[in-house]
Amino acid sequence: MDQHQQTTFLNKFQKYDPSPARRDLLASSEWIGMRYKRDPLRVEVDLHFDERVDVGLLHSIERELCELYSAASFRIFPHMPPECFRADLCMHEVADEATRVSALTPGFFYDASYSDDGETIVCELPFLAPGVDVVNDASTADLLERILSSRYGVTRRVVIRSCADAEERTAERLARYDAENRAMQEELLAANAQLAEEERLRREEEEKKKNLAKKTSLSGGEKATVTREEGTRFRVGNTVFETAGAEWILGIPVRLDAPTPMATVTDVRSDLLVYGTAFSNINRANRAGDRITYTVCFSDGTSSLTIKKTVSPEDKAWLDALQPGTTVAVSGRMLRDRLNEEDLILSPKAVAKIKAILRADDAEEKRVELHLHTNMSAMDGLIRPDELIATAQRWGHRAVAVTDHGNVQSFPELMLAKKKQNASVKILYGIECYFVNDTERAVYGTASPSLSDEMVVFDIETTGLDNRSCGITEIGAVLIKNGEILDRFDTFVDPGMPIPPAISELTGITDEMVKGAPAPAEALQRFLDFAGDRVLIAHNANFDAGFLRVVATNAKIPFPNTYLDTLALSRYVNPELKKHKLD
Repeated sequence: MDQHQQTTFLNKFQKYDPSPARRDLLASSEWIGMRYKRDPLRVEVDLHFDERVDVGLLHSIERELCELYSAASFRIFPHMPPECFRADLCMHEVADEATRVSALTPGFFYDASYSDDGETIVCELPFLAPGVDVVNDASTADLLERILSSRYGVTRRVVIRSCADAEERTAERLARYDAENRAMQEELLAANAQLAEEERLRREEEEKKKNLAKKTSLSGGEKATVTREEGTRFRVGNTVFETAGAEWILGIPVRLDAPTPMATVTDVRSDLLVYGTAFSNINRANRAGDRITYTVCFSDGTSSLTIKKTVSPEDKAWLDALQPGTTVAVSGRMLRDRLNEEDLILSPKAVAKIKAILRADDAEEKRVELHLHTNMSAMDGLIRPDELIATAQRWGHRAVAVTDHGNVQSFPELMLAKKKQNASVKILYGIECYFVNDTERAVYGTASPSLSDEMVVFDIETTGLDNRSCGITEIGAVLIKNGEILDRFDTFVDPGMPIPPAISELTGITDEMVKGAPAPAEALQRFLDFAGDRVLIAHNANFDAGFLRVVATNAKIPFPNTYLDTLALSRYVNPELKKHKLD
């Protein structure tokens, strides 16, 4: 037997240790040849199979080999007998291969249908002629013919055209896209409507961060250290891990005596060993169901890291084992996330289940905690109600008082957890209450006009919802007295920035309409000259006044006017209404 006949994929790439399904697939192949280039490494391998194979499994092998050999690309080209070919089964994968090797979007072929008369394969796309022209202009038919010839040894002429009901299906698709876009716009506007409140929360958060900076954080100082307490027991920060009896669930066992605190992992690195307990395991399958992406987060008490891995269903057992509460030792590399270069992800080579030595209360006389917050206290408590019951029971505490901020949401969970765990600890149910004003403020300023005085009702249009980064495009107002309009004011405003298309569609104001209009400071001055010292009225007045106040501050224009918010007034006068819109 000559050298060519002895060559197989697995003895050519001996570093690769595939799963049983991958090994069986590769073992069934016959080596044809290989091409490669260096700097960067690019590999192409041709394999012959006696029957039709799962191309998706080959793609997963390509990804694993690409990572194993640090290659820029690794391609496996399967070659199968012509009798394996059926247009209705195989043309979808041929089209997928065409989109892999060209710039053509795969969306063109999602709902394609194929017919084969032995000489010509007709590919019908659910697109009108202009869309099909895009596909044909990219010489896609020639590419499909070449892939057919290479993969199945089949010679066919390929014709790409619109399907009979292309117009109807295009209309349905466009209607669906319009509905999705409208929903996205509504979500965007709803989210932006909360910016004023988020700004307040942001300032509070910055203040908290300043206070935290004065203290020893979990991610720094002496807490981000490792000490060997005894034998196979290690302390990472304030958490103690026991590695004796480690149960390996992935890879080849490695030494577990040199862990690194997660808080010190701030950049790409190799040969990393960390201990931690999983607190989140989220997985999502692709449309075909042949790939599952797992995102597993775990912490060692100093910080946390994330494992992000896409695997086939037969390779997911070790990832399913990493459920919240599972403590593991992970050996691997820190890499940049391909979807977000700013994020680091842990790529594991070996994973073992170990134990976390839980903290104990060794006091002879146990205390009773009378002021404890669970994770139902936003921005304050961390422990879950069921964890609280288990911890208090383990420590031998007789009772514990839960006093969350302004809510009793933990009460039923505490009750159910106590019953489920058959715990003897007594729960003292409490709450931290707050006094708040009965009504929302509606008037801002010092003036106290009567209902018969002249007032100015106004409204503005803007390029967005954030007065720090967006600008005013129009100011409109009317002068009223006793319900009658005495005068009107209206001006476009040049915001000094492009108006987003979505805002133009919403307000009807375009860049051309504001071209040559007064600058914000000039427009504000004209409006204030019109309003004088009268009280201003607007619906959701804090939004409108916020934009005017930013312009006034930047231009050093006095803005002393008292203003009335009809949104707050409506909430007070009409408490039975769920929504308080202008209508």
